[in-house]
Amino acid sequence: MSSGAGIAVEKYQLMRSLYEGYALKLQVLLEDILVSEKIKYQVIEARAKDVQSFQEKILRPGKSYSDPLKEVTDLCGCRVIVYYQDDVIRVAEAIKTEFQIAEENLSRQPQLLEIDRFGYLSAHYIVSVGSARSTLTEWKPYSGFVAEIQIRTVIQHAWSAVSHALQYKQEASIPSKLQRRLHRIAGLFELADEEFVGIRNERETLRSQARRDVENGGDTVPITAASLAEFLATWKGAQKLVVAAEDVGFDIRDDEEFEGNQYIPEIYDTAMLAGIGSLGELKSALDKADVGYLERLWNLNGAESWAVSEPFLVLLMLLLIAGKRVSAKFLVARGFDKEVANIAIQAFSKDAKSSSDPRGEHA
Repeated sequence: MSSGAGIAVEKYQLMRSLYEGYALKLQVLLEDILVSEKIKYQVIEARAKDVQSFQEKILRPGKSYSDPLKEVTDLCGCRVIVYYQDDVIRVAEAIKTEFQIAEENLSRQPQLLEIDRFGYLSAHYIVSVGSARSTLTEWKPYSGFVAEIQIRTVIQHAWSAVSHALQYKQEASIPSKLQRRLHRIAGLFELADEEFVGIRNERETLRSQARRDVENGGDTVPITAASLAEFLATWKGAQKLVVAAEDVGFDIRDDEEFEGNQYIPEIYDTAMLAGIGSLGELKSALDKADVGYLERLWNLNGAESWAVSEPFLVLLMLLLIAGKRVSAKFLVARGFDKEVANIAIQAFSKDAKSSSDPRGEHA
């Protein structure tokens, strides 16, 4: 290793903790930006390049750096993994607004790939914080620092991970008899990305139609995932359940904390089991349901706290409505803990009593 490279490695070793701090702040900033833009993401990662990787990069054959600490642009790297292809563009636009762009690399985007080429598709940006942000006290230590931000979909990231595991980073290094197979797989990955966008758009169309049907008071609207989501968002009887549950001791949480309407498949299955086929039938059954079931559940469970969302309360009441048609096996198959499943069924009986309180009274 040349003396110049050795000095650069020593300098980076001393500065790395600063880059680690930079990575953490960038990760939080990117999370805030995506939340503000209402862009759902799977994960945002950030890291400072480790010292050994830095050394290997500046000593790589064919590479020559006069000032490695300034010329190596991924000393801090961030990766944003989103669910949909068009969200890559949305994230890119947000990054262009929030950061100073030093370099933009879109050469691996689908529309720019030759028809017989393959590889992971993603957007890469070399950025620094904007001049306004860099004057803030918490950002001043990182003035002049750059970072590489990669934006990919989950599918694109999967391709990258697998191809990396195969150690086929460059197409020229792949035996010709394997290239065709990899071309076919790459095409399937790209098709999957496009289809997920199409399915998401179709789902939104179905939800819009369901929203119109519910707004028009359509009690005959069949129960579907889309109509259930709209029903749960507008059903006025939910407040009665919430009050009853809070009076007993349940901790009511916003459904967003439970990843948004996550109980719709279970609600649908239980409604079908109860013989409920329309929103009108569902509303009527829930309005008549015995909210005392919630107190029996609480007493039997014996927990000091139990956090639930409104959709979960609806699911609980539907279990009561379905009654004997519900089995512990049915509930466990839908994610219930075995003990909670047994308690849910035991509480169907108005005579159910807590094992810790022979009177069955709420402590």
